[in-house]
Amino acid sequence: MQQLATMAPGGSLLMRASLVAVTCVGLAAAAVAPPADAATRITVGGAGPLYMPNLITNLPVGRFYLNGTRAAQGPPVSVLEGYDLLNHLVGENWFPGTSAQVVNYPASVGVVSGSLAAPGANQAVAMGRVSLHDQIRNAASGGEPVVIAALSMGTLVINSELAYLSSDPAAPPPDRLSFALFGGPELGVAATYLPLGVTVPIIDYTVRDLSDSQYDVAVVYHQYDGWADPPDRPWNLVAVVNALFGTLYFHNNSSVAAVSDAVELSSSKSALGGTTTTYMIPSPTVPMLLPLAQAGVPEQVIAGLNAKLKPIVDAGYSDLTPDAGPYFSRGRLQFSPPVRAATTSAATTSAAASSAAKPRAAASAQRNSIRHAEQAGVGRPAPALRGTPR
Repeated sequence: MQQLATMAPGGSLLMRASLVAVTCVGLAAAAVAPPADAATRITVGGAGPLYMPNLITNLPVGRFYLNGTRAAQGPPVSVLEGYDLLNHLVGENWFPGTSAQVVNYPASVGVVSGSLAAPGANQAVAMGRVSLHDQIRNAASGGEPVVIAALSMGTLVINSELAYLSSDPAAPPPDRLSFALFGGPELGVAATYLPLGVTVPIIDYTVRDLSDSQYDVAVVYHQYDGWADPPDRPWNLVAVVNALFGTLYFHNNSSVAAVSDAVELSSSKSALGGTTTTYMIPSPTVPMLLPLAQAGVPEQVIAGLNAKLKPIVDAGYSDLTPDAGPYFSRGRLQFSPPVRAATTSAATTSAAASSAAKPRAAASAQRNSIRHAEQAGVGRPAPALRGTPR
């Protein structure tokens, strides 16, 4: 890590990422430890600290990335090490028994990532797609199934690769690959507040729809995660504050969810033959109350507050309260109640397939699924908060 500490801010990104991986090899091996004959799981991490000043990346608070995962406890690790450890964990429970291969890419969003040299989101995603494609091609060349999992910004990289593979004559067969997108902002906050095709300045991000695909794709998000499940009625300030807490508590650890933690909201088969299925990890307790629970407030008090606050929070979501007034979709204020597409296994158009993958366009049974899951207590208990939020 001394080499990292003395590296110039404008040094090689791949060199820096490689040094982190070498430094973390002991920790990562202990955290992942898959069987030797496991299928390959290629992982793409979210926006990272690779362009942050060394003063920040070397701070021993890296386990804040691992909040709610099995690696949350342990000796202090640096910010870079924590980020690397999380990237090795992405999708490990959704695809149990698989061995992680992490895609190295800038994972940056322009100057917001801490440096004028940091590529914007579009450039970083393009670079990540090339790296991901090379790893897919190499891993699939042996004929064994390969799974690809991504968190947050990494889901943009997968989406770009899905678009590329859809027209690539040399793409692996559909039964060779499967994908899982965890906590994707493109299907959450972007789909809610930004029109398709618009480019956000400073971070240089262009909004895209979920690509049609010949492969099976799982879209997984945690209820109330502000990136992946934001309120679409932003004037509901209680729901907005709750979503901030949801991001803090749920965003990263959604990537270590198992299928048994989630409820299926919709499933649609595209014209290219792939099935896209949306899953939600329910939160019976609104995350804004989790700090009180951690502070030792009695459960009955938390339950009473939750009974009062949850209806207020849910009023900020058109998919939970469709008759509660206007809401935002694709950057436009909508005044008609949201239209829900029926869950189907029949082939649909590309637009319908991608639409069905979004939380805002799930089946009409979504609201009943959510409430049933909450009543049944489906999903893991709320994680303990450790360290500083992302």
